[in-house]
Amino acid sequence: TKHHEKQHLAHLINIEFSGKDIQGLLSDVTVFFHEQHASISALRQKTFTNPETKQECVRCKIVLTVPDAVAIKEFIAHTTTFLTSLSLDATITDTHQTTWSD
Repeated sequence: TKHHEKQHLAHLINIEFSGKDIQGLLSDVTVFFHEQHASISALRQKTFTNPETKQECVRCKIVLTVPDAVAIKEFIAHTTTFLTSLSLDATITDTHQTTWSD
């Protein structure tokens, strides 16, 4: 092969969030990501009763694929604002590595 084009790979975003479990929460979150052009690659959810408050809580881990064309800093900021609006504590990590030649 004589000519190589730089690949524009998607960003892989790891999101972990936890908070009070409310009806429709996961639906709201998945619709939000769809509207942001992100695809869910993996999702793990666990519900539990908080021993101190006796409230039903949720802990969720999601791996997203976000197209390279999406402005990733704005995506992360918008996602943080959205999850905070649902009273969720979240950690968002971009694990994207562009190419071997960078």
